[in-house]
Amino acid sequence: MSLYAWSMGTGAVLLHATIYAYSGVSFRDVTWTPSAAVAVVYLGIFATAGGYLLYFTLLSRIGATSVTLINYASPVVATIFGATLLGEQITATTVIGFALIIVGFALCNIRPLWQLFRSIWNADARNRSLERGEVSVRGSVYKKKTESQDYQLPND
Repeated sequence: MSLYAWSMGTGAVLLHATIYAYSGVSFRDVTWTPSAAVAVVYLGIFATAGGYLLYFTLLSRIGATSVTLINYASPVVATIFGATLLGEQITATTVIGFALIIVGFALCNIRPLWQLFRSIWNADARNRSLERGEVSVRGSVYKKKTESQDYQLPND
């Protein structure tokens, strides 16, 4: 994580130096109000540091493939907040985009989704009591072979 911290710090210094050199704006031109100071502190501590801490925690727990799927959720969350807070319109194209994102999530997580659906479908089998000669293994119910099933009859 220290590599990322150094790259963020170096990037911030270079970005600020470039802005200062080309725009002619200096820090003296900024009007600091209490709400602006609180916003900068909030963005620095919670949004940036908290976001990176959450990102790397998720990375170690669920893996890189699942963590990168969070990037695809960003437009959905931004659109929902934009519609809720700013009154932006959600069009049919936007809904189609949401559907494509959901299909992408499903395709990337097909194995866990299949296990979830299978566990839901087998819920009835897990909740019922076993009959004589049945065995339950990880939610699946199997019938035991009887001795008569071990021998084949000549006509079989």
